[in-house]
Amino acid sequence: MSAKTHPRLVGAFVLGAIALVLLAIVFLSSGGFLEQRDRFVVFFPGSVMGLQKGSGVTFRGVRVGEVIDVSAFLTGLPENPIQIEVICEFYGDVIETPDGVENPYQGLDQEESVALLIEQGIRARMMSASLLTGQKYIELDFMPDEPARLAGLSRRYPEVPTTPTAMEKVGERIEALMNKLAEVPLDEVVEN
Repeated sequence: MSAKTHPRLVGAFVLGAIALVLLAIVFLSSGGFLEQRDRFVVFFPGSVMGLQKGSGVTFRGVRVGEVIDVSAFLTGLPENPIQIEVICEFYGDVIETPDGVENPYQGLDQEESVALLIEQGIRARMMSASLLTGQKYIELDFMPDEPARLAGLSRRYPEVPTTPTAMEKVGERIEALMNKLAEVPLDEVVEN
């Protein structure tokens, strides 16, 4: 005499197996499950309109990572009470090291690598990917002569300093010029 099979039990087993296969396909097809990925944070004092999760992070035009999260961050500072926190993720091993060239970042942990990059003048700035759509991305480059803006707020990830973009610099110069013009005593100039 054979044991009676329960159709519900067989159906549940088949559905569970299908769910596991689909989950494995999604997990394995994502492609990045074994890659090392380091995260860092940048803070912007102004608007980041057009920057969103999934936006690119590039180094001299080569995509080296992506934006993971963009959020407003209460700083508790009087001059910038709220800044925009942008969490970025580096793809692992995107910069190749040819044979015979020493890699100064080899063996360093994430904090030490970012500290060395900052020492060498790495800066992040927000750039426009498309004037038509308004999309933005984060550009990294070595700019040791540019001022470094560090907020010093994040404890989760190392912070990469930002630097003003060319448009921000032009805006600051125009604002300074307008402030100087406002100080000129026009009444006395006209009388003289």
